[in-house]
Parts: sequence; structure tokens; C-alpha cells
Amino acid sequence: VIPDVIVNLAGAPIAEKRWSEGRKKTLLDSRIRLTESLFRAIKAKNHRPSVLINASAIGYYGFTTQQACLESGALGEGFAAELCSQWETAAKLFSELGTRVCLFRIGVVLGPGGGALGKLLPVFRMALGGPIATGEQWFSWVHICDLVHLMIEAVHNSEYHGAINATAPNPVPQAIFAQALGKALKRPAKLHTPGFILKLIYGQMAEELLIGGQKVVPAKASNLGFEFEYDNIDAALADITQV
Repeated sequence: VIPDVIVNLAGAPIAEKRWSEGRKKTLLDSRIRLTESLFRAIKAKNHRPSVLINASAIGYYGFTTQQACLESGALGEGFAAELCSQWETAAKLFSELGTRVCLFRIGVVLGPGGGALGKLLPVFRMALGGPIATGEQWFSWVHICDLVHLMIEAVHNSEYHGAINATAPNPVPQAIFAQALGKALKRPAKLHTPGFILKLIYGQMAEELLIGGQKVVPAKASNLGFEFEYDNIDAALADITQV
């Protein structure tokens, strides 16, 4: 059975290791090559899925943005931007089949049991957490429940197509995120992690994903009337840390 709706979230974890040339190839192949192979396999079956929900990321916009990034924003610089661009190009192949393609540029996903918070919670619970580098970089996030609901909405609503920023409507500076997480856990969150240490350990990955940041807003989803259940960071973290 070939599905009528395809949700493609495949890809090796981007923030787990230093970006060596070998690691970059793994990140590219696990996204672009897999998506291209999926397209060829479905095309060979002469099947026309109605919709493709394809993951991308806000790294598309680069890693030093201060202005609000809308879906119409230009491609940024850096490896993450190029990775997202190539992945979106591969996903667009499905339009040849008449498939409606939705390119979800996903922010930092917050939820219980793993992801970004999976690594941060133990540190913050020991009162060892705090801002990264200056803490002034933008932190564009989304509660996992809102992300799932947005994808479901995109499956059923044909007005969703092309690039879709999958982030909560209120991004915050990284220092505010750290403060909110400390508040949710009832722990101080004032220990800065120096940027140069992260660069020393993780190199380019740290520069783009940890020290850099993007101010991304979900213009398309908001214009189409999608309502985020968790639209501010305090409410999102209060919910997640209670689980």
C-alpha cells in the first residue's frame, strides 16, 4: 500500500556531533539522498500522493539574523542553510507528481522525553544551567503539540503549501529562554556557558546552532488562522516540566 499522505522527518541528528566533512556528508545523505530515493520509488509506482509534509529547519535563514524571518525571507549563509536548501529542493520534486508540498521550517522543538530539553533538563535541575554565550541570540521554538497539530492542519487544508515556518509566534532571546526554564524548574539559571568553549568543542556546529540564532515568526500559519496552544515560552515550559 502506497500512502496518500507522506510525512518525511528523516535525517541524522544535526546537533549531536562536531561537523567533520564525514559528518556533513551523513547529514546531507540522510536527508537529500533519502528524499530523492523516496521520490523515485513512488514515481516508479506511478502513484500521486496528495500531500507531502517535509521537514526542513529555520537554519534555512542562516545563523546571525536579527530581523524577523518570514517564509519569503532569503536563504542565509552557512552549512545548515545549504542543508535545508538542498533538502527543500529534493522535496519539491514531488510537485512533478501533482503532490502538494509543504516545507516545514521547524524551530527548536520543546517537549518531554528528549530533544533539546532532554539534554538541558538535568543540567538546569542541578542549578547549573544558564544562557549560552551572550544570551542575546534569538531562540525560535515550538511546543511539540503545536508542531503536530500544525502538520495535521496542513494535511487537511489545501491552502498550506510551500515554505511554512513551524515556530511559536513569540521567539525570545536565549537568555530569556534560560530564565524561563529555570523558573519552571524553580532553579537559578545564571551560569553562562562561554561561546569560545563551545566553539572549541563543537566548531562550526556550535557557531551556527548554539551561538547563532534566528528570529522566526510563523507568518503563513498565523495568516491562515492557526491558533497556537502554547504561544509563550513560560506556558510551554510550565506544561512540559510538569510531565
